[in-house]
Amino acid sequence: MAKHTPVPLPIPELLSDWERHLKAAGKAQSTVISYLQVGLAFLGFLEERGHSLDVADVRLADVENYLIEVRERTSAANQAKHFRSLQQFWRWLVDVEGELDVSPMATLRPPHVPPKPVPVIPDDVVESLLAVCEKDRARKSARAQSPNRPNEKQFEARRDAALIRTLFDTGMRVGELVGIEVDDLDWRYDVFHVTGKGDKQRACPFGDKTANSLRRYLRARAQHSFAAKDAFWLGRLGPLTVSGVAQMLERRCQQAYVGRLHPHQFRHTFAHIWQLFGGQEGDLMRLMGWQSREMADRYGQSAAAVRAQEAHRRLSLGNRL
Repeated sequence: MAKHTPVPLPIPELLSDWERHLKAAGKAQSTVISYLQVGLAFLGFLEERGHSLDVADVRLADVENYLIEVRERTSAANQAKHFRSLQQFWRWLVDVEGELDVSPMATLRPPHVPPKPVPVIPDDVVESLLAVCEKDRARKSARAQSPNRPNEKQFEARRDAALIRTLFDTGMRVGELVGIEVDDLDWRYDVFHVTGKGDKQRACPFGDKTANSLRRYLRARAQHSFAAKDAFWLGRLGPLTVSGVAQMLERRCQQAYVGRLHPHQFRHTFAHIWQLFGGQEGDLMRLMGWQSREMADRYGQSAAAVRAQEAHRRLSLGNRL
């Protein structure tokens, strides 16, 4: 009887199948891209070393060496991200596809990531950003078609102010922000209905000042050439994208003479302020769309550090001497 030879399972082909699986499972596009980037990076690591690309030939030592290189080249946090992504890849091969009996990472524990307070945005920086938007909004232009019709610069000023206030006031992810459609704004309760990770929907409430800024933007949006689009946020070429929000923020930071900010820092800042002023953790988890308290703990480190500093100032232990 002829001996059975196992059919090779090349990692490049498996990555394509994994991508299809992730999309079919409804994973967020950003998650799919992140997972595949790690998968391709690991593939490149194997290729550089002349290693077999058959998934059955990958051993624990191969994964460990890769994770060591990632940590030495980048950071502990990035190493942890690569660990989680590769872990999902092997789980898919074992638990879903049944191509392997056991994962080479089965006995590998997650790498330790030293706690690091999340950077937050000071109030005066946000005020500076809003001030440069207000300056552009108030500026008159001879190109304006009518006193009631904002020119392009004034439209962007209204939009950018509304964007900044929405990010600061709701803590929503930037991907959720650009995914908002006109019908997702509910004026009855002053909330945005957003779709987060895993297609989970939630309401993101906002305050009166944000509401005023949004109404001002909507009046300008009604006269935009793409006003018929479903997308709530519009740019020169159509619906605003994640990169468009990042570019807007970079431009406003330059105008306000403040350091460069990433849109996600507004989410960190929202969580920081919520916990700093005694907001309930369970409420924060619901507002942010978190399923695990791990995220609340991570985001709460900066608030805890500030509370500890304030407690030290109140107690002034050294003043007793």
